Amino acid sequence: MSVKVDPGTGGPIAQSGYLIERFRVVFESGGGWHCACHEFVAANACRHTREAAGMRDAQAQIAQAIATGKSTLR
Repeated sequence: MSVKVDPGTGGPIAQSGYLIERFRVVFESGGGWHCACHEFVAANACRHTREAAGMRDAQAQIAQAIATGKSTLR
């Protein structure tokens, strides 16, 4: 994840990038998901963004478990 500051937007934007089936899928806080595939262009959603969303959620859960010390891994 990277953080960039865009002048005039009022604050930093957290950005996460994923490579799904050779498509670069990007999440930007405040901007949502972006993908270059035809499905996304037509419907503003696609299987690449859904897969990347699952990855992003899993990463957040792992980070939270580590931060709180409540990992269930043995």
